[in-house]
Amino acid sequence: MADVKTIMIYVITGTLVTVLFGELTAVYLAGNPVFLQYWFPITLYYAVATFVFSLFIFKIPPICVPLMFFIYGVVIETFVFGNIKGLADILGVLFFGNQYIALFGMPYIITKKINPGK
Repeated sequence: MADVKTIMIYVITGTLVTVLFGELTAVYLAGNPVFLQYWFPITLYYAVATFVFSLFIFKIPPICVPLMFFIYGVVIETFVFGNIKGLADILGVLFFGNQYIALFGMPYIITKKINPGK
């Protein structure tokens, strides 16, 4: 398990980045202001997701981290949120998979820069 400082940095930056870019910017620009109505559970979801990721992403090889975020994004958007209509929806798979790489990968990079020993 990563040390507490690394976990805290990743959870804080991860929650901020995912809320700011994944909800407030991207979703609002798409014309879906659902975040404004359900801000607390959405923010809590991102905090829990980043916490769970923080428990093991600093233990796996860095090359595997983007792949893990891509797979997580495709699974969540397909089975939980229903935004991908099956794996034949290639554009949906690519869009949401890469979106999750950016949303959860940026905090990973920021954490590595702030706390380089981990």
